[in-house]
Amino acid sequence: MFGSAKRRAARLALRPARHVRKPDMTVNSPWEASMQAHEIEAAQKRIDEATGEAVEKASKRPPEQVVRRPLHPWVVLGAAAILPGAGQVLNRMPRRALIMVFFMLLLGFLTLQLAAPGRSFVGRHAGGIFVYAIAVLDAYAVSRYRREYFMQRQRAGDM
Repeated sequence: MFGSAKRRAARLALRPARHVRKPDMTVNSPWEASMQAHEIEAAQKRIDEATGEAVEKASKRPPEQVVRRPLHPWVVLGAAAILPGAGQVLNRMPRRALIMVFFMLLLGFLTLQLAAPGRSFVGRHAGGIFVYAIAVLDAYAVSRYRREYFMQRQRAGDM
């Protein structure tokens, strides 16, 4: 299959252009000789490009997927507890991390503005703390699910 593609590409590239002189025609001037040499070089370049493209297409194969072992859920839980959104980033979900941090800040600011002046720190920032707790639990749950899925597939021999 690959050999026939190379030959077809070479045949297409060898086809002379309409303006190329036939070899049996005589050359009357040095200018015509240089033009003929230029056309020969152009044809050779087309041949090289066509065969190179055919070889590149034939040699390209879909890359094999590398399966990375997921991080241990306790590591992800620790990172999520220390830094908001870090657990989602470790789970390779950075967009979700940004969304969680955005809502953490938004709800923390809203509860700060709406809370009574005499409330404690936790009471004034309850919205942000709530989303923070949800983000920590979400990071741990996703990590644990991925690890269990990976281990089951590994035991079954799929990997």
